[in-house]
Amino acid sequence: MLRIIDTETCGLQGGIVEIASVDVIDGNIVNPMSHLIRPDRPITPQAMAIHRITESMVADKPWIEDVIPLYYGSQWYVAHNASFDRRVLPELPGEWICTMKLSRRLWPGIKYSNMALYKSRKLSVQTPPGLHHHRALMIAISPPPC
Repeated sequence: MLRIIDTETCGLQGGIVEIASVDVIDGNIVNPMSHLIRPDRPITPQAMAIHRITESMVADKPWIEDVIPLYYGSQWYVAHNASFDRRVLPELPGEWICTMKLSRRLWPGIKYSNMALYKSRKLSVQTPPGLHHHRALMIAISPPPC
């Protein structure tokens, strides 16, 4: 099993406001999980503009330490820019695969954001109704095409 995981944060210095994952078992996407998290610091205006998660949305949510055990259980975690997620998350037992590093090796010279990779590979991603394209679950559901 691979667990594809993503976080949204208060800014580049961390402070988790959302965590989400999906599992890939025998080529099937199963077990979607998503949690808004009460952060340990204010959300920057720049971060809010990107993920659209506001202070009021997370004010009464659980702390990351209370939610993270739900995300244990995989031998392999997959993330785009895994070094960032590993830095901001409490330790998850398992090995990590970084799709950003894989993308750089496969397609040097292009931008490495998820959407830039999709556009460069001429792929489209349909955002489910009510889900912003830069929310953690959306990114977990549609990892980069490596």
